[in-house]
Amino acid sequence: TVFINSAVWGQSDAFFAGMGVWFIYFLIKDKTLLAMVFIGLGLSVKLHMFFILPIIGILFLKRRFNLLYLLVPFVIVFLTFIPGYIFGAPFLMPFKQIIGVAGTYSAPNMNSGSLYAFFQNLNNLGKWRDAVKLFGVPFAFTILIVFTYVFYEKKVAINEDSLLALGTLFSFLTPFLLPHMHERYFFMGDIFILIYVIRNPKRFYLLFVSQLASLMTYANFILGGWFFPSIGPSGNLMIAASLNVFIIANLTYDILKIVEKPEITTLETSEIQQI
Repeated sequence: TVFINSAVWGQSDAFFAGMGVWFIYFLIKDKTLLAMVFIGLGLSVKLHMFFILPIIGILFLKRRFNLLYLLVPFVIVFLTFIPGYIFGAPFLMPFKQIIGVAGTYSAPNMNSGSLYAFFQNLNNLGKWRDAVKLFGVPFAFTILIVFTYVFYEKKVAINEDSLLALGTLFSFLTPFLLPHMHERYFFMGDIFILIYVIRNPKRFYLLFVSQLASLMTYANFILGGWFFPSIGPSGNLMIAASLNVFIIANLTYDILKIVEKPEITTLETSEIQQI
């Protein structure tokens, strides 16, 4: 999908996906400031960098993140506006552009393997579209908050394994839950799943599942037809969405196994020494 997305389709998703990888890398290295710089650089390209930001909520609950760091991405994004200002762009134009992109699409699903693929036949129903537009984003944020709290409550450890797993999970879960998603919006997930599989070779099959899910949604644009023509767009997109559910379930299971080790009290240490 990297080749198809960039060289064939001419899309720029690799830029923000790359920034997402660096964000996780510097979190692993405990360099939060640099991690937030790359969040800002990613946001300056596309708002899709928000997909993996629920990690910050978990770090905050674990007291591993100072909220003042949230200022860094906004500063970085503003700095990227400066060349435009130098060449005469109105001050508010970049902000209007970012806000405008967020409200461009009204269809609940734009050929993606998201939750709304299961309701693809309702795409053109006016009341359904209005309901999704009103409640879709709050619903997605609610589920993301639930996942964040569950990981905190289950005492998921913060280490190299969990940070990579969380980045991979949210790069799939967030676009799966949000409405108005395009087929390309799982691109960052395709990148993260490759890194995840390299570190967790027993999960090698997830790489093929993610590629199949993406290729099934890309096919209509690239090939001019669906993977399985007989079941139409709804059938193809529901299969892709089901594959993404499978990935999300596997990653969630893996994360819940990365728990904090119980602290040994002074009394327990003394008893161990006596033994």
